[in-house]
Amino acid sequence: MIRLVNNKIHKCKTSVATITDILNNIKNSIISIDAPLSVPYKGFRSVERAILQSYQGARLLPGNLTGMRQLTMLGLSLLHHFVEAGSIVFETHPGSIVRHLNIQLTHRNHIVDSTIASTAALCALLGNSYYVIGIDGLIVLPNENCRDLILEIIERCL
Repeated sequence: MIRLVNNKIHKCKTSVATITDILNNIKNSIISIDAPLSVPYKGFRSVERAILQSYQGARLLPGNLTGMRQLTMLGLSLLHHFVEAGSIVFETHPGSIVRHLNIQLTHRNHIVDSTIASTAALCALLGNSYYVIGIDGLIVLPNENCRDLILEIIERCL
């Protein structure tokens, strides 16, 4: 979780919380989720095809794989709870962000991906993002203007 105070990074929390903790404590926020937020008819969703065509470095798995179906169901469940709590929620894809912005990492894990996804929400708030739209979704990906910010937050938070 990244908190801003007077446009400065105030707090980075990288500990792993349970989904229940998150659902009970986050209200009226801008949240980015690293999971599909719509169900594909088959293979790739139209929004994913748009990313593959327009966002250099994007690599995605088709939604009809068993693991991706499970991730989609979790994403949809989280989406429902966050929207009910008054939050703005969008989908992002940390792996594509790392490749597109040529971010060199010594290691990548769930905490790094969560940090990148959180930063995607911040970049969207700052107006430094691409909005990829398809008939079945919207995915927000930071643009080049956010590269240094992403690197700074990764360095401070990890």
